[in-house]
Amino acid sequence: MRWVFVLVLAIVVAGCDDDRPARDESGQVAEPQQVSIFHLQTGDCFRNDLPRPEAVEVVPCSEPHNSEIYHSFALPAGEVSGDAEMRQAAAERCFPAFAAYVGIPFEASELIVFPLLPAAEPSEGSSRIVNCVLYQLGVGELVGSARGTGPQRDQSGQLAAAQDLSIFHLQTGDCFNDPEADQLPDLVQVEGIPCSQPHDSEIYYSFTLPDGVRPAEDQLAGLAADQCIPAFEAFVGIAFEFSELDVFPLTPTAEQWEEQDHRTVHCVLFNLDLSELVGSARGTAR
Repeated sequence: MRWVFVLVLAIVVAGCDDDRPARDESGQVAEPQQVSIFHLQTGDCFRNDLPRPEAVEVVPCSEPHNSEIYHSFALPAGEVSGDAEMRQAAAERCFPAFAAYVGIPFEASELIVFPLLPAAEPSEGSSRIVNCVLYQLGVGELVGSARGTGPQRDQSGQLAAAQDLSIFHLQTGDCFNDPEADQLPDLVQVEGIPCSQPHDSEIYYSFTLPDGVRPAEDQLAGLAADQCIPAFEAFVGIAFEFSELDVFPLTPTAEQWEEQDHRTVHCVLFNLDLSELVGSARGTAR
């Protein structure tokens, strides 16, 4: 679970207007500056490496940063108190709000999230606002807002246009072009293609490995075969051994496993003669 709790130390906001961030006409942060966490709002981007910050460096989202507030809400006065209750309230609101802001479910994202929580025992005038924060971990900084960065899909969930697609955003039924050979050891994205257009490969099944130590490569291959081969017939409509298609698994790299909790294996089909596919292989009995 990529979920971290941050308890904010009690700070009374009255009289602290001097460190409110300078904003442009659209309400976005206009320049880098140190501000109290109580002056943050949804859409703000900032840099922070402290577990319990009282202030952070906000920056325009177009500049490199590692955190962005994607949802904010106020705890009911007198109804929620103590760390455990606030954490539960944050989980109930922050996780569902992620997909609405980013464009994909939290489970399909490479980002982690955490809430900035108010003091467990608030004093008069102290904040009751919880800020839900998305955070880039282990693979460099974010540049640009994460708002609406999920894949462009139509109402049926299929890719609506050719687009670069993070491997964390792939799902069963997605078609894509194969990456260059030198990209394979540390694959982070592919060129997603609507299945109606010529493409190299299609994901026909996906499954999640259990938490724990990442299996060795030969063990990963065996685990993938155990699930990918039986799933082939249900998608294509013919047993794998009688098909003119071949398959391979996309498995999490060691870095993705350890730093981003990526556990998903995608089972991928392609033409045995390496020619391009046109249209989905679903139900074609090829």
